[in-house]
Amino acid sequence: ASHQRRAEELLVLERLQDVLLRERVVTAYQPILRMKEGTILGFEALSRGPRGSGLDTADALFGAAGRNGLDVELDRLCRRRALLSSGRIPSNAKIFVNTLPATMRDPQFRGKALIDFLDRAQVAPDRIVIEITEHLVIENYLMFREELAYFRDLGMAFAVDDVGAGYSGLESIAKLKPSYLKIDKALVRDVHANVVNRAMVKAIIALGHGIGAQVIAEGIQNEEETQVLRAMGVDFGQGYHLARPDAGQEGS
Repeated sequence: ASHQRRAEELLVLERLQDVLLRERVVTAYQPILRMKEGTILGFEALSRGPRGSGLDTADALFGAAGRNGLDVELDRLCRRRALLSSGRIPSNAKIFVNTLPATMRDPQFRGKALIDFLDRAQVAPDRIVIEITEHLVIENYLMFREELAYFRDLGMAFAVDDVGAGYSGLESIAKLKPSYLKIDKALVRDVHANVVNRAMVKAIIALGHGIGAQVIAEGIQNEEETQVLRAMGVDFGQGYHLARPDAGQEGS
């Protein structure tokens, strides 16, 4: 059994290396909409492996990268593909790009290399929103705080993802003054019927607006959730009920 597991792990690693070397990530974009007007603020770039690879889902792809110490390389590739493929979306829309804190020190994402790349991708820095999950922000708080000013000076914005997902770093998040707080989808689920979820969402909205951040609710699945979130003052929404991601496009 152990030999079989090892063989399976080696096969996954081989497929992952193929994805990285041939830049075969699939990039899809999901709209983020203004709750009141229903118009588009921007799109979150979503990455996964090629169909039939066994890495078709984001969980499988990023899980394999994490187990094999290739998460920074995968993160770099997904970021590149997200920006290079963004010609598919409106030129005035924000591009939300998921990023690991460690890659904010990546030489390919700084200085002349970054400026040249953005010029090639035809993306202005003020369209880019760097999105990092809450627990990674807290775990890397000191490093992240030091790096954030560099990207803000270029005109990029910063979003904290999965806010309220079980970590208690709201004070630290507030000190970073992000442009956007993205409420974890577990709190959005059944928010119209769940008193605890509604109280948590209310607190995150108050925190966000108190520090000058706009609030995005993720994973909206039905009209009941939409109506309650809109009435509570959530600024933007994302989820299958509002708009599904496009079909996605594999890298060259």
